[in-house]
Amino acid sequence: MTSEENQGHETEVEALIRRLIETELRWPFEDTVIEFQENGLTNSNYIVAHGERRGAIRISGSHTDQLGINRYAEEAALRALDGLSIAPELLYFDPVRGHMITRFVEGRQVEQPELARRAEEVAALFKLYHSLPPVEYEFSPYRDIENRIGIARSRNLPLPDSLDKLLDKLASIKTSREQAGERFRGMCHNDPFPNNFLDDGSLRLLDWEYAGMGDVMFDLACLAWGYRREDRDRLLACYFGDEEGPRQRGALEDVIYVVQFWNAMWATLQIGTSHPTFNYAEMAGQMFGGMEQQL
Repeated sequence: MTSEENQGHETEVEALIRRLIETELRWPFEDTVIEFQENGLTNSNYIVAHGERRGAIRISGSHTDQLGINRYAEEAALRALDGLSIAPELLYFDPVRGHMITRFVEGRQVEQPELARRAEEVAALFKLYHSLPPVEYEFSPYRDIENRIGIARSRNLPLPDSLDKLLDKLASIKTSREQAGERFRGMCHNDPFPNNFLDDGSLRLLDWEYAGMGDVMFDLACLAWGYRREDRDRLLACYFGDEEGPRQRGALEDVIYVVQFWNAMWATLQIGTSHPTFNYAEMAGQMFGGMEQQL
């Protein structure tokens, strides 16, 4: 992208932010402080402030549909969560373009070791939204993986030589989870990694762009992926109970493999995208390497 093209893009984004502030928040643009957040991987995020009022604006990244993101599903989930103090309050949502405004939540990032120690709170949070009335949108990591592989092949992106063997294991897990039945079905976040947790006195979850009806074990696996064995066991016990928890160890390990595959293909599709701190090719290679050790 040339400097002139980059300047034009920045001007377009600035005009969009101005419109959202003036039209949706109804704040005077000249008196609004705008702070770009550098931690976004898929979208561009901004904290905006006018006096004592603060909001968070998300400008959706391009081609998010290729990553399996359904903005209509995200909006449905956020509407279902309204009033539960789980997600930030939704102020504006454009499901066609994916842009969103939420009320800013003042809180602190929660690191993985702390989340492991707070397993009871995490399990209670998961069970609360897993038990909500169904939304009309489905989430399937298996479908996402298949779609991402097709896109990767069409773009000549690198895929591991072991892909067929990795897919055989994935198919076996998919069959097993389908046989597990409806008791594991719920309204899921589907991306509850530690970076999406916030503590403002209680635990909240940010970034619901993969939300939809799915396997509740996928949420547990996203978080437990980086846990030690004893922390995984404690999370299972807090969620399923002391008797049932140990019986779910094998299922959790299986779904952690699915989470790894899903993220490896996400990283593969990002290869060639510039980011100041992430090397997507290296990230994908490490994930595939970890999966190959499980074959």
